[in-house]
Amino acid sequence: MLSILAWVLDRGWDVGQHSTTEIRELIERLKDVVSTMQTSRVRNAESVIHSTEASGALEEILVSMTLISDMNIQIASAAEEQSMLAEDISLNIEQIGQVASSVAEGAQETAQAGSRLSELTKKQRTVINIFKV
Repeated sequence: MLSILAWVLDRGWDVGQHSTTEIRELIERLKDVVSTMQTSRVRNAESVIHSTEASGALEEILVSMTLISDMNIQIASAAEEQSMLAEDISLNIEQIGQVASSVAEGAQETAQAGSRLSELTKKQRTVINIFKV
């Protein structure tokens, strides 16, 4: 406030020529200016605090996004591995099916051969019974 008063004096104002009322008005306006400047300074300080908090929150968001991105990469990799494993299992099941089919065919052939052997055995017994005395 003194610096403003000094400025007024430097500008060549003659304080004695102004009425007391004008001086009081000037002092009130100066007080208003000082009050406004103090309010502005407080608001600026609050803005700095809020900006710092926002910056911290944004940094936390960035860290979280990085973690999520890393998790997505791991999930994609695991899904690819599972897909490959599912393909292997599918191929193995197909091969098991083919082997089972071959075994079933072999079993059927064995059953047919057993039936033929049984028939041949009956025929042999008949032939042997003919030669029995």
